[in-house]
Order: sequence, then C-alpha cells, then structure tokens
Amino acid sequence: MAFNFNVSRAAVNKAVNSLREEGHLIESVTKKGYRLLSESDVLSVEGILPYLRDDYRGNIYVFDTVESTNKTAKEIAMEGNEDGSVIVANGQTKGRGRQNRSFYSPKDTGVYMSYILRPQDDANIYNVVTVAACIAVCRAIYKLTGIECGIKWVNDIFLNGKKICGILTEGSFDLENGRINLVIIGIGINVSTKDFPEDLEAVAGSISNSNDVFVSRNRLVAEVLNELQSLITPESLKEKKFIQEYREMSIVVGRDVEILVGENRKKAHVIDIDDNGGLVVRCEDGKVESLNYGEISLRWNS
Repeated sequence: MAFNFNVSRAAVNKAVNSLREEGHLIESVTKKGYRLLSESDVLSVEGILPYLRDDYRGNIYVFDTVESTNKTAKEIAMEGNEDGSVIVANGQTKGRGRQNRSFYSPKDTGVYMSYILRPQDDANIYNVVTVAACIAVCRAIYKLTGIECGIKWVNDIFLNGKKICGILTEGSFDLENGRINLVIIGIGINVSTKDFPEDLEAVAGSISNSNDVFVSRNRLVAEVLNELQSLITPESLKEKKFIQEYREMSIVVGRDVEILVGENRKKAHVIDIDDNGGLVVRCEDGKVESLNYGEISLRWNS
C-alpha cells in the first residue's frame, strides 16, 4: 500500500488507525497488509452506494447523530426539491414515533432513515405510503436474512413477538391549493440493539439478537431504498397491488384487539385489511367498521 500510494509505511499505519478510531474493523497481518472485515459496519455514503440500483435517483446524506432524521429531512427538503433523497443517521437524540412518542435510537446498533418524497400526482394515492414502506422493510430484511417478519397495523414490524421497526410518515400541504407538497417517511430499525430501557425490554427486539445473524446496516439501507423506489411510484400507489402482501404479513387479522382513537378505547375483532390499508373490524356490538387512523393494542388479551 505504501508503494502503490507513494507514501511511507508510517503514513499507512496512521491512516489505518484513523479508520479504526472511526469504528471500522481492520485486520492486520505482518508482511501482508490490512483487510477490512466484512463485519465492519460504519454507515457511510460509500458503504451504501454499491448496493443501490443503478437507477436510484436521489441524494444520500449520512450523519453520525441527529435529533431526528425526519426533522433533518424536512430542513433539507426546504432547501431544494430532493425528491427520492434519504437522510441516514447512526443515532438519534430525539427520535420520534407516532403520537409524539420517543423512539429509542442508540448509536451504532440501528438504522434510522428518512425518505423524501415530492408528490407529483393525485394526493389521494399517497394514503397507502406507510403500507408500502412496511412492505419495503420486510422485503429488505427477508432478502438479507431469509427471515420473515410480521406487520402490526399500521406501521410496526414485528419479529418473534417483538417490535423491531417503527415507521412514521409525515406530510405537509400547500394551503393555497390543498395539495400535499412533501411526504417524509421515517424508518427506524433495530438491527443489533441489545440494551433497551426497562419499559421496552418486554416489547422491543432486533434483527440480529432474535436470530443470531449479522446484518450490514449499509446494505440494509440500500435494500430498503431499492424496494421503496419500486413501491412508491404513482403507478404502484394507484394499483395498490402490494396490499395483498401486507394482508399476508399481518399479525392482527383474526385476532381480538383494543382500538385506541384519542381518549376512546373499545374492543373489536379484526376481520381483514381493506384495499386502502384500513383495518376492518367487528366491534362488540356487531357493527363492522374500517379504520383508517388510530392505533390498536394486542396486549389486553395476550
């Protein structure tokens, strides 16, 4: 390496040590050189790019730590079009979930990313964006590990009975014409997280800890993006063919749940997922409803 780059061996050693300090796993063998280990998993643009489809159209921004990737995505989107771009962070200090809940986002163990979408068509077709994002994450995990995940309506990915991923979709409207002008899809995936806060230990898990497999975070980001770019097109969102896949991955169809809408709670039985991603339930009074917002809990009868 010293000969090829026309530098001293001391300079090579200094550069390698600098990479090690950044977290890269590098093996050294006397008189042979250095090798970057496959388990090295420092998030970087260079680490993500090789796994992206050739036609990927957006910019990639990688940060060590941010408050929230959704917040950073909005700030970047305000500066330009950025359609199809993604913000990736190694950790979040104020990660957010639905209903303004916090999302535990420790450094080095998860994938925290936000995808920027500039709607170019009928705003009504974007009501299934979260459904499409769930499918994208499940497909990416399966491609890398062969592991099949389940989906808890509407935006949580489960593995072995524990939540490993949450998705938060946010949008903004043009007040003059009432059209959606920006959609941010935030995705948080626990890849190898082990030490959860006490209140999450019983309900949160991660990909690697559940199945003892190594998952490259760089490649996982790329595969999620590849799937998103296929699923979140005007044509795909109009046809909604992925809804059937969402149904098949559902862990709530056929189960009794508690529905939470604001301060109101009621028990119901889940019958199906409708063609718009709504949850079809039969309430205790026998009435059948299709829910397009709100939350459900499985804990009360588990």
